[in-house]
Amino acid sequence: MRRLFILCALLAIMGMTHAQGTQALKAMQAKGLPTNAIPAKYYFQHQFESPEALRQFGEGSLDESSIVVPDAQGQGGESTIFFFIVPQPVKADQDFGFVDLWIFDDATQRARRIFHQNPNNYGEHIVLDIHMMGDVNVRDSVYTDKKTRQRITRHLRTGYPVAALQVQLYNGTGHGIISTLLVDGRTGNTQLLEHQTPVKVLYPLTNMLMLAEWNMAQSYLITTGSAVNSDDPYQPTEDFDIFSHMNFTPILYIYTPKGQLLKTIELPTECIDMVR
Repeated sequence: MRRLFILCALLAIMGMTHAQGTQALKAMQAKGLPTNAIPAKYYFQHQFESPEALRQFGEGSLDESSIVVPDAQGQGGESTIFFFIVPQPVKADQDFGFVDLWIFDDATQRARRIFHQNPNNYGEHIVLDIHMMGDVNVRDSVYTDKKTRQRITRHLRTGYPVAALQVQLYNGTGHGIISTLLVDGRTGNTQLLEHQTPVKVLYPLTNMLMLAEWNMAQSYLITTGSAVNSDDPYQPTEDFDIFSHMNFTPILYIYTPKGQLLKTIELPTECIDMVR
């Protein structure tokens, strides 16, 4: 009986969370968000499941698909940006579905589509995941204090959303080229970082600052790629047809949200045998 009570309580809590998420979503839809929009992280966690499963998200899924940036007015406030995926209808001759990427700005109460996938725009890439970050721009504001005559400089920070999509060239196998597609949330401009997959958004440690300044620092994107060259030192024998030494070097790349490469780090090379 106790287990049944706990189960019922958990189901009730889940129902409340889903209802809260639905209410928040309806408020966004009233401001222009499509009714079939799905929180971006939730979508990619469940994109190969049934259409019904894709709608079973709650308030936590909205939070998971959001970032906090300095507000676009540069007055010291913050803005929460929510990322959504809107699946496009799948045609009979398509091997996978295309997606649109939407954002909702909680400060301006505005919904916008920032990326539309079509046959002429990354149509051969299947989108597999999303990493979200803010691009922080700084503008100096200088004034002279009337009493002390000091020239005081304020660094006014504004933040804009950027999405790093993990995309893969579709060839029917797991060997298609994986890349990172940067989408600028202001302009919709894209930049493809080929042969690199996004790993994580690096948020600098800021807890030594006061709480209001925690989201003021610039974030960075870490991607990874690999350098591979093969060495075939042996002739085929009765035991094997192929025996290659694959010299495999993982590489880390650190980018700004604008796609500017800041640093490349080569990790130790290891020799992997390919034996057939």
